[in-house]
Amino acid sequence: KEKYWMPVDLYVGGAEHAVLHLLYSRFWHHVLFDLGLVSTREPFQKLFNQGMIRGEDGQKMSKSRGNVINPDVIVEEFGADSFRLYEMFMGPLDKSKPWNTKGLQGCYRFIIKVWKLCTENPEKIVKNVAAKQTQKLLHQTIKKVTDDLNNLRFNTVVSHLMIFTNHLQSLKLIDRETVKTFLHLMNPLAPHITEEINELLGYSRIASSKWPSYNKKLIEEEKYTIAVQFNGKTRGTIKVNSSSNEENIYDSILNDDLLAKYLNNVTIIRKIYIPNRIINILTS
Repeated sequence: KEKYWMPVDLYVGGAEHAVLHLLYSRFWHHVLFDLGLVSTREPFQKLFNQGMIRGEDGQKMSKSRGNVINPDVIVEEFGADSFRLYEMFMGPLDKSKPWNTKGLQGCYRFIIKVWKLCTENPEKIVKNVAAKQTQKLLHQTIKKVTDDLNNLRFNTVVSHLMIFTNHLQSLKLIDRETVKTFLHLMNPLAPHITEEINELLGYSRIASSKWPSYNKKLIEEEKYTIAVQFNGKTRGTIKVNSSSNEENIYDSILNDDLLAKYLNNVTIIRKIYIPNRIINILTS
């Protein structure tokens, strides 16, 4: 059993504990290893120091300063899911950040939005209505959420979920399987409300289900062919991704032998870019 569980994949602890808890646990593990009672020399494969949550005044929370946040009060008013979601949304996990009740209220409103979206108009949630755009965004969201969870980027996970929720709100009809997958993605951060909605929709427990997987073909970006002009004259075309910005396109032109020659020994005055259609480079 020890060989199955050890070494621990990830040790998460505050930096101020590194000299205490981490040192003690490593010391005793080394003793156990020397006695032949454990199978690994080191107990942990990776250490991650999370940042401290400060009071609303920016100071370290303490009773003497009177800036302590009581979790019981927060949970009673806003619910455990809002509390949990906000702590993940505050910022990068390894950064110190101040508590902000307005931010907590924003996460509470987001959870209410998800609840209303999935329960207020059940006739809107039907089978097999996911359009291509929705499928693509869903699978992009699965990939982003999966990658960010694995890399402890919880704040950006919440952002991805909010973006997808806004998309669902814009639809006249919402696909049932899409909602189910979305609830799975949101479950690690808001387990109570997602399990409740999931049960109302007639699905089995999320906690007992497999994590969603994404279709690589569906997340590939669309490519556009845009015209490349120099001083208003079209000299060729290039293919770009839909997310490419002006600088990305300019770099592509520099790497194109046929187009790059028009930039030799000239001064660029201005670049005019019409997204997914044309770029005009004015030179002298």
